[in-house]
Amino acid sequence: MEVGHIITILSGAGLGAIISAILVFLNNSKRNQIDYITKERAEWRKQLKIILENLKDNQKKDSALIQLKSQINPFGKNMDIKYSKPYYMKDGHIWDILDNNVIDYDRLSLYIALLLKYDWERSKKEIKFNPSTLLRGIIWLTLFILSIYSSIIIYNKTNNLNNDLYVILFIISILSIIFVSLQIWVTNLIKSVPSRHKKEQMWIFIVFYAFPYANTSLILLLNIPFLNSQLFDIFALIGLFVYEFFYLSTIESLEDDYVKAVERISVKRNSHSDKVSAVYKSIDRLEKKLYEYPYNQNDVEALKKKRRKLQKKLIKKLRPSVFIFQPNLYIRYRKKKSRISKIVKCLLTNT
Repeated sequence: MEVGHIITILSGAGLGAIISAILVFLNNSKRNQIDYITKERAEWRKQLKIILENLKDNQKKDSALIQLKSQINPFGKNMDIKYSKPYYMKDGHIWDILDNNVIDYDRLSLYIALLLKYDWERSKKEIKFNPSTLLRGIIWLTLFILSIYSSIIIYNKTNNLNNDLYVILFIISILSIIFVSLQIWVTNLIKSVPSRHKKEQMWIFIVFYAFPYANTSLILLLNIPFLNSQLFDIFALIGLFVYEFFYLSTIESLEDDYVKAVERISVKRNSHSDKVSAVYKSIDRLEKKLYEYPYNQNDVEALKKKRRKLQKKLIKKLRPSVFIFQPNLYIRYRKKKSRISKIVKCLLTNT
């Protein structure tokens, strides 16, 4: 073996060892960090539970309020913009109760209970392996690479940008790459300050998700020969719906559920919301009446027949296995059988 081959093997082995050591170090660091954060959160939840118990004791309420101020987010105190997602996530609604002269202890206790529930669910979500995050990254990277590849295809057809139609298509492809690049930033912005208007979320999906996907898919389907079939067209259309599901799963978060739960308590209900709730309740009652199991006389007779069979099996089970050589047991069984038969007849006549 030549010296060059030996050096190559050693360098390859050394590079693999270095990469393996780096991965092990990163994995251990992440695990230690997660363990530390989990331990600190568990201690924090324990303190909040103690505060929640002390709020019920009149002698410990004042000290519990002082401890609570040291446990919640100080950035939520005296916020200018209220009733928004950052306001609730920074515990601004709790600070508003603490700053009042008259403290509503019932509402404060409920807010603390919701905060405990939210942090517990967040801890479980962070510890649990979630493949959707990796899948989202793969989908984004795939679309980004395919967008660049489709723009290269259009650029090669422009003949040095002399054809106006292909120039327009090339500009659209560049816009697709820009929109794909901004997807993560726009998605994080939506999650931090979500819009209550559903049309805005729809337009964001159309511009930053559907438009790049549709543009890239059309270019690839029209310019790559083996993709020019109806089967791939159907797959591309199905992929658009999957991409929409991916978008909806991205913008929905555990924080939104927490904010909605707090808003149900803090925001006063108007007459329209009460009417909507009443209509939903009436719909639920009507559906139960419409789709409940329809019992008829045949069902009742079948159930009675099944009951009689079970009672006969119970009587037979009490019969002694060998009664010829034990007449006392057999006589006792016969008496018991007649007594059970009388009880069964009484039950049948009563029903």
